[in-house]
Amino acid sequence: MGSLCLFSSFFTGDSIPYYIKIYLEELNRHFGEIIFLTNEKNLNPEDKNYLIRNNFQLRMYKNEGYDFGMWYKAFIEFPVNDYDRIALINDSCILFKKLDSFSEWVDRSDFDVYGMTDSNAISYHIQSFFMVLKKASIVHVKNYFTEQKIKENIKDVIFHYEVGLSTYLLKMKMKLAANFTNKNYFGEHNPILFFSDELIRKGIPLIKKKIIYCSFRNEEYLSLMRMNFNIDPRHHIELIKKINGNNLIVDFDFVTKDIFTSDFISKIKMYKIRNFLFQIIRKFKFWK
Repeated sequence: MGSLCLFSSFFTGDSIPYYIKIYLEELNRHFGEIIFLTNEKNLNPEDKNYLIRNNFQLRMYKNEGYDFGMWYKAFIEFPVNDYDRIALINDSCILFKKLDSFSEWVDRSDFDVYGMTDSNAISYHIQSFFMVLKKASIVHVKNYFTEQKIKENIKDVIFHYEVGLSTYLLKMKMKLAANFTNKNYFGEHNPILFFSDELIRKGIPLIKKKIIYCSFRNEEYLSLMRMNFNIDPRHHIELIKKINGNNLIVDFDFVTKDIFTSDFISKIKMYKIRNFLFQIIRKFKFWK
C-alpha cells in the first residue's frame, strides 16, 4: 500500500513552529502519507490550510502517554498493517538537511527496523525520535502497542516503550539497525547529546531541539557537566554550517531569532562558569 509517516508533535499556542514545517515538508519527499499528530488545540486557520495544501492529515489527540501515546492511538485508528513502511518520528529534533542519505541506506539495507541513532542505556534500543518500520515489523509493533497501551509515567514510557519496544522486536527475531550507531558505547550518557559534535561531523541530518533552544531540565545540568557538554547553541550551529555549507534546508537565524535575550546569554555564561569549576574539581579527582 505504500509508506506512512506518523509525526508526533507537542507545542503550545495555535501556530505550527517553523522548524516543524520544514521537517514535515522533507518527510513528504520520502513517505506517501504524512499524518500530523498533535495535542488538542485550536490551530489557526492559516496552518490548517497549510496542512491541507500539502496533503498532511491532521489528528488531534488528548495529551497523554507522550509520543508513544500518540503513536498508540494512531496505530489503533489507521490500517497500519496495510502499509509496507511506517515511520515513527517526533518533533524533538530540528532537521537541518535532506534525508536522502538516510533513505538510500534504508533502501539498500536488509533490516526490519531502522533508526537514526541507537543506545545501550538499560539495554540495546533504537532511539525513538526517529524510527522506520518495514513490513515484517509493523504487525509486531501493533501487537506490542495493543498489549502495553498508554503509559502515563515517564519512567514507564522509557522502560516499556523507549527501551522495551526494541527488546520485544529483537525477541520477535526482527533485525534492528541505526544509521549512526553507538553500539560500542556503554557509558551512562545519552549518545545523541554525548556524541553531538561527532555525529554532526559524520553527517547526521538533525539535532536535538533542546540543544538549539538550551531547554534542558534543571536535573539534566549535572549530567551535562559530567560530559563537559557545550550548551551554547551558537557552537553547534556554527559546526553544522561549517560541515554542511549550502546544503541546509533550515534557516537557523530564523529558528533562533527570539532566543538570544540577555537572560538567555546570562544562563549560558553561568553554566560555563559552573562547568569550568566542575572540570577543575574533576581534574583533581574530588569528583569522578
